Amino acid sequence: CTIVVDYTIHRRYNLLYEYIPLTRECPVESLEIMVNYPKGQKPEFTLTGNGMNCSSRDNFITKQDNGDETFGYIYHQVEQAPQEAYLPADYTPMMHIYNGTPEFTPAFDRNGLKEAHVVANQHLEGNNELAMVSNLRNYVVDNIHLNDIPAAKLGYTHSTAAEVWQTGCGTATDKAVLLAAMLNETGYQARVLGDNMDEVGVMIDTLEYHLSVRSKRPAVLYGEAKDEVTRVVYNRNHAAFPMDTLEDGFYQLPLTRIAEAPAINAGNLALTRTAPIATPMCDIAVRDEYTLAKGLKMVGKTVSRKLAFDGIGKVEVSIKQSGKKLVVDRKLKIEKSTIDTAEYANFRQLIATWQSVDKVLIQSKK
Repeated sequence: CTIVVDYTIHRRYNLLYEYIPLTRECPVESLEIMVNYPKGQKPEFTLTGNGMNCSSRDNFITKQDNGDETFGYIYHQVEQAPQEAYLPADYTPMMHIYNGTPEFTPAFDRNGLKEAHVVANQHLEGNNELAMVSNLRNYVVDNIHLNDIPAAKLGYTHSTAAEVWQTGCGTATDKAVLLAAMLNETGYQARVLGDNMDEVGVMIDTLEYHLSVRSKRPAVLYGEAKDEVTRVVYNRNHAAFPMDTLEDGFYQLPLTRIAEAPAINAGNLALTRTAPIATPMCDIAVRDEYTLAKGLKMVGKTVSRKLAFDGIGKVEVSIKQSGKKLVVDRKLKIEKSTIDTAEYANFRQLIATWQSVDKVLIQSKK
């Protein structure tokens, strides 16, 4: 069957800044995008996303009796959008329609963020600046409620950082304003950015990292150095740690989380894939040593798993007990940010191996 859908987006102000996806959940025979605008204010059209074929199009322009004009494009035989997670940001084609740049100046109210300043300082402690900045972003994600209203519907206006902090809620742009203000308050150089103004760019050691305020996904290195990877090395000793009590003298020890690892859930990766997958590049080597109480031992034999694929990456997971020490070594290296379909099966094995052990079973000696 053929389904015909026709709808109109109204904007009651002079600023036009819209992103319209060119793909849908099913193949599209013909897609028309038309913009009606006052005479002399013709908008610009930009196509973003190069992973799918959307090049077959016709353009048209018409004049109307009231002096307004209509301009747009007709796309033919548009492919079905892939129903897969973790797509590269530039994969799905989008039509960007605009008649100027939004007037957006983040309000960094340095005199109204005393409480926020205290919270920021609490999270900006340690030696790894990127991890500290990410922790502060995580605080904003967890503690400031998201009113998910598109910026266009609010005329690209926003609340001040102080207002967002006091109310505990805001749009994605509001949350970005707050995070940038908190970072600037504590000595970082930060700015609000992103096509949807829901990201913050922060300078760390002359490099700019982009942080989303919608989720806790890892920071993305931007600009000329975006393909560089800072090696992350931790040696952590745990004298006190939580364990879940099971039955008959058994306990379960959750392994300490590694924030810099890709936030890709292996359980969500199907056996096959029709589109590339995006992943943060990384080079991680972490050793966690847990001091077990007297009479406790790891159940089972020493764990040792290694896997490597040229041009994609490698993973190593080792768990062993020596006396009271339970030693967990985890290493992960991802060498490219976009994995194509031919490499997907190997990449899936890497992620599955990395996530194959997230807890250790402990038993009381009898």
